[in-house]
This record gives sequence, structure tokens and C-alpha cells, in this order.
Amino acid sequence: MDKETIFSKCGFHCNRCPAYKDNSRTEADRKRGSVLWEKYFGLHFKPEIVRCEGCQASTPWQSGNLLPDRRCPIRACAVYNSVATCAYCALFPCEEYLKRTPGADLRRQRESAAKVRFSDTEYLNYLEPFEGQTHLQKLHASLHPKDIVPAKQVSIGAQIIPFPEKTSLTTDKEKRMRILHSLLTTAFSQQADYYARQVLIERRKSYLWGILWVLGLYGDFKDGRLVLESTVCGEKKECSRLVRKRDNTLYDSVQDAVESLKKNGIQIEFKPSKKDWTLTLSVEKDNGGPEILKVLKLYISSLVEKYGEPVYVNSYNLKGKAFKLFGKVDMSYL
Repeated sequence: MDKETIFSKCGFHCNRCPAYKDNSRTEADRKRGSVLWEKYFGLHFKPEIVRCEGCQASTPWQSGNLLPDRRCPIRACAVYNSVATCAYCALFPCEEYLKRTPGADLRRQRESAAKVRFSDTEYLNYLEPFEGQTHLQKLHASLHPKDIVPAKQVSIGAQIIPFPEKTSLTTDKEKRMRILHSLLTTAFSQQADYYARQVLIERRKSYLWGILWVLGLYGDFKDGRLVLESTVCGEKKECSRLVRKRDNTLYDSVQDAVESLKKNGIQIEFKPSKKDWTLTLSVEKDNGGPEILKVLKLYISSLVEKYGEPVYVNSYNLKGKAFKLFGKVDMSYL
């Protein structure tokens, strides 16, 4: 690789990208880049945002540009581990990297999606530069072992509040509330073994909290489960933001949260109909079963009664003390 080659953290060839700052100096450059993104990747970038400082820049968004992706967990992980690219990391290629970065099958994928055949010239000019896996696999193979950097330990402390030593609950209710506290603590305190995954876990938390909050507050207890129907939610944004209107499916982040909860014995089932939908929450018997759902509803209802119902803000954030305490599994007021 020559000294002029600039790779992004994940291995995109920046010098050959139409959005890179050196290739998008004029309005004509940016219009051309917009057309190329649309044709080869199906991405609808307005010309004014086709301008990228490159994710190797220390402050890539200083000028207000939208590229590179501000929420990219791969760049965040590379910065956290102080590596120029992922090729220098001892965990290369990690699961998140493989999941998010194109490789040698990019041409086939894009031809299949666009239902066209690209010429070899088109491939070399507009697709090959984004085969990040291919580029970094070659780089990684060329490195000396001393150049490989061990991944830093992930250290993001959980904000969970321990269960109170004394409560005003009956012995039976306190026992069940302790089980709920343990269940929620496990679900809310997930820790990854590398930073990119931890970034995604932290982003998912508001959805983890949110879907359990909505089901616990608005769901009806039926046949040992908490059942929530869209007709009950009405115009409440914290409910409507769970489900995409255009195709009546769960938003991807919500679905990720559902899959995460499933690993902890908390089952959420989504059933869409033509216009409406139903969400059903159940807990495995080994984790307390239906009785735990009753205390979940009691816990959330008591938070609302004491501190008021939170207000939906955006990106599935709810603002208010009740929801904040729920995210910390704070039961100190009991």
C-alpha cells in the first residue's frame, strides 16, 4: 500500500470515495457524488451533505458535515482502542465489524439489490473502494505481531440501585419485588467484551426500558400475561414509536431490544393485523412467571403515582423522574 492511501477505521478507501473532502470540493462534485451514491448503493444523499472529512480526522464533524456517520460504533471502538484502523486490533475481525462492513461479496449484493450488472470498470471505481473487509484483511496479514494492539477492557458502570434493606411491603410482595429487581438488573446491566458491542448495548437501553415501561403501564393482565393493543394506546407517542406505520412492524431498535430481553427469560411477542397490533409480555416460570408481571405493573404504576407520568421526548427517550428511576431499577421509595 502506498503512503497516499487513506483508509477509514473500517477499511473504506477514502481517497477513492466521491464524498471524501478532496473529491467533493465543488457543487458539481457533490452533485456527481449524490448520483453515484444513488446508483450504486441506493442511498439518497442530498448533494449538500456529500462532503466527508474522513473518520480518521480527530474532529470529523467540526464543520457541521453529516458524514462520516456520527453513530458508527466501529469508529467509536477504534478511537477507544487507539488504533488507526480495525486491522491493528487483536479482536479483528470482531462480530460487529463483520456485520457492518462490506467484503468481497459487495458487488454481488449490490447487483442483486439493484437488479443490474455492473461493468468491471464500475466495480473498480465505485464498489471496490468500499470492500472494507478485503482491504483490512490484507493489511492485518501484513502486520508484525508487535503491531497488533490488545483491545481495552470495556468499563461502563451500571447505574443500578441496590434493593432497599427495608420496605413497607408485605413479606410476600417484598419477595416478589426482589425477584423483579434481580430480573431487571440482569436485563439492564448487560456488558460486552468489546467496545463496539457495548456502544450498541448502551444505545439500546432506552428501548429496553421503554418497551417494558409501556407494557407494564398500559398493558392488561390476561391469562398470566400482560397484553397491550394498539387501540388502547391511542395517540401516545411512547406506544406509537414502537411500531413503524409504513409496514406495521417493530422498529429495528425495538426488535433488537426484544431479542435482548428474550435472553433473560422475558418474552415479548408482536402480532400485527391490517391496521392494528398487539404486544404480549410474559416471563418464564423460572424467573417468577405471571406473579412477577403483577409486581412489574405494581412497580411502574407506583412510580407514576408518586412522580408523575414521563413525557416522550425523541429517539424513544422519556423524560421524567419516574422513568429515570425505572432505568436504575430504583425501588428505594417502597
